Formats: sequence, structure tokens, C-alpha cells
Amino acid sequence: MTRFAVAIAALVIGIGPALALDGPGRTLVPSTTKLQVSTKTVLTGAAGEEVSRTFIPPYSGEVRVQWEVLSGDGSNVVSGAEVQHLSSCTRESTGTGFKARACNIRVAGGMPVTVSASPDQSTNIVSLRNVGLYYTVEDADGKAIRIPGVTQLCANKNWCERRTDTCGPTGGFGKCLLTPFGKSVCAEILFQAQTCADCAAPSCTNCLCVVATAADRCNNGANGFPYICVRRVAS
Repeated sequence: MTRFAVAIAALVIGIGPALALDGPGRTLVPSTTKLQVSTKTVLTGAAGEEVSRTFIPPYSGEVRVQWEVLSGDGSNVVSGAEVQHLSSCTRESTGTGFKARACNIRVAGGMPVTVSASPDQSTNIVSLRNVGLYYTVEDADGKAIRIPGVTQLCANKNWCERRTDTCGPTGGFGKCLLTPFGKSVCAEILFQAQTCADCAAPSCTNCLCVVATAADRCNNGANGFPYICVRRVAS
């Protein structure tokens, strides 16, 4: 097992304080002009489905990721880039035309970088295009780079099941909840719904649908509706 593999394993189980580069050798540095790998093809999913593109960088380091995302019906779409267990970023958009988004993330040589877009509404159709990685390749000294712990605020949490699974600003109403597609979100509960369609505009602006799980239907009572309309909370 390489030093880098050991660092990743330690990071995943929460004991690794740092992530090593591949060096001494080469490292990636983000750039706003040096496009190294990209695809211009438009990728469009089915209604309610996530779409994604994946690239594998040649070295560890940091890159700038750029993409354009479109929301078919104008409702909220969450897009972003991720290297699993290492780093990620997300951006939201509601435009029916393609919107440019970008962020810098840490990468590891040989580990996939996935750029994806996911609709909040089950009826929305999203598209991705012009996805690319921008970076330069520079010399590296091989010393470890300390990075902040990467956590998903609501990962494996569901307020419907455990009332302690809250999120967002202190004193707020944020709760970790689960969408019908299995994605955890930090959101404020608005009202019960018979179907997820009840959470779409014009009935509810910038809302999304979550599942009312548990025996008490997420505090709605045993005979409560199966879904809840919610609105995202900044976290």
C-alpha cells in the first residue's frame, strides 16, 4: 500500500491529519485559463434524475472545475464537483438557460472527479455542458498538505427518525431530511403533501419534497401525508 493510499484510508476512518502529495514529483495547481480536460457535449437526464461527468486527474493537488447547468422548468438545481472522501463543492441555480458555475477542489491522482447536477423536483429535467478541469502541472516537494475535515452535514441523518438530527444556524429551524431520491438535505419544514407535485411552483416557490418517514410520518401522525414540502436552510 502506497503512502497516499494509507493517507486516504486514515482520512476515511477519521484519523488522518493530512493528505500527502504524489511527490517529490508533480502537483496540480488551479488555473483560470489552462483548460486541460473537458467535454462540451450536452448531457440531459430524465425527469428527476441526476446527470454527471467524471474525469481522472493525473496527479494530486488542486484544480478549478467549471461547468454549465440548466434547469428545465426553472426550479432549483444543485450542481457541484466531488472527489469522494476528499473534497467537494456545491452551487445552486434556478435558470432555464445554461448558467456557468465554478469552484476549486482538492484532487488525488487516479481518483475520479465527478461533476453532477441534481434537480430538487421530481419533474425537472436538468442538463450539463462545457464541463472542464483547469490547472497547471508544477513541481512538488512531496510534503503533506493539511486539509480541513470534509463532512457532509446531514449524511446518514434524518430528523423524522431522530429529533436530534438538526442543522443550520443555531436557534433556527433546520432539520436533516431525506428526499425521495435518497439525498440528505438541511431544510425547514413548511407543510404536509400528498404528492411531491404539491411542492412545485406555483404552490410553493423554491421548495423541495422530502419523505415523511417513521411511524409518525415525521410528526404528521400515523395518518399524515407521505411527503413534506420544505425549503433549504443555509448550512
